[in-house]
Parts: sequence; structure tokens; C-alpha cells
Amino acid sequence: EHSFRPRGSYVDTSMAGIVKKQETHSCVYKDPKNGRQTVRTYTLTFMRDVDMQDTSVDLFMMPGNGFCLPRSIYNDRLNSMEGQQLERTPDYTQGFVCLCNQPELQLMAKIKGSDVKVILSDPKTSFGAVFKDYVPVRMRQIKERRKLTMKVSRGRDG
Repeated sequence: EHSFRPRGSYVDTSMAGIVKKQETHSCVYKDPKNGRQTVRTYTLTFMRDVDMQDTSVDLFMMPGNGFCLPRSIYNDRLNSMEGQQLERTPDYTQGFVCLCNQPELQLMAKIKGSDVKVILSDPKTSFGAVFKDYVPVRMRQIKERRKLTMKVSRGRDG
């Protein structure tokens, strides 16, 4: 069994504003007994948690297109109008409900927080868009109800 002692330089990895970073480093090991060198390459992945407490996203439509409401507000209004009570499951409060009767609509997001990335996607139609703060995103309507996924992340991959 050989005992290798790596000699080399110290590598500083900055994670400022980054949530995931991958680096590849090669190390050269020399066997003191026979003088043979071995090169090993290592891929290291560094990840850190990011506090999302001061991050928020509000979704809305351009005037004349329709409206978007947080799902909890929409469900509360629906309950009061129809005199029924929907069960308060996590689905009751998560996400947004948007209603539109136009063939094409423009959605916008009000984004609070630094380094926030907001992606809206529809797996049914392969629609995908990255939101920037108050910049409209065009989307074509389809005839049926659709469920879109909004992914909110903070920081950037380095």
C-alpha cells in the first residue's frame, strides 16, 4: 500500500452570490519508492443554501388581457361567491390563478430580492420563459385550462 502526499497550491473558491459551483482539479502524485507519477482528476461540486425569506414574486397580466391573483385570494373569493368552502390544502394557497379570454396574453412579474431567477414553463406545450422584473412575456392561449410551473430560485450557478 502506497502513501501519497500531495504537494501543490491552495485553491480559493469564491461562492459570493453563487449557490452551486463545479470545479475540476488535477493532482499529480509521485510514488517515493519507484518515482512513478500518477495524475488524478477530481470534479468537486460546492453547494450552499440561500435564504429566500426576503424574496417574493407577484404575477399579473397587462391591462386588457385578464387578471392573475394569488390562489388563496382567488379561492377565498370563489368560496364567498358560491357559498361553499374549499378544503384548505397546500394547493389552496400555492401559486396563482390567471384568467384571460384573449388569444394572446402578456404576463409580467414583480420580483423582490437580489439574484432572483423566475422561470415559467408549460410541459404540455413546451412553452418556457424567464421573467425579468416588470418586463412583459408573451404567451399564446390554448383552448383548455393549463397548469404552468413557476420556479423561483435565488443566486446563480457559477
